[in-house]
Amino acid sequence: MRSPDSPDSTSSRPQAVLNESYWKELQQGFKQHSLEVFHVVLDVDTEILARRIKGDELEQTARQWRLDHIRDYAAARPWMVASADLLVDSTSSPVADVARSVLRAIHPPVRLGNVRSWPIRRLRISSASTWFLCSPAICW
Repeated sequence: MRSPDSPDSTSSRPQAVLNESYWKELQQGFKQHSLEVFHVVLDVDTEILARRIKGDELEQTARQWRLDHIRDYAAARPWMVASADLLVDSTSSPVADVARSVLRAIHPPVRLGNVRSWPIRRLRISSASTWFLCSPAICW
């Protein structure tokens, strides 16, 4: 997110928001605080999602909760896709390709002569859910 008090700063807030009314409440709060948001949905087939969750060694304590909410994700998918600034199908894409897709959407390449260059940014991608992101160019 980018704050009007610090327009050159960028922060990311990955969060799975599966409740549309809560998403609208979040959006209202962002707007009230003049925070610009670039909403990205990392879409994935539910069977692949379950396999990724089961194989996630970093978030083992959240594993069952995440598995229990796959149906909620599927039910929320239509409104999430409709409200997203960017939809990335991560079902068969390597994490690095997903990250590049998001980065290019947030920071379009800058032409330097014949060379296309992207501003250097650190980008952390989780391949199993939905994110909302902000950038200096648009507003993570």
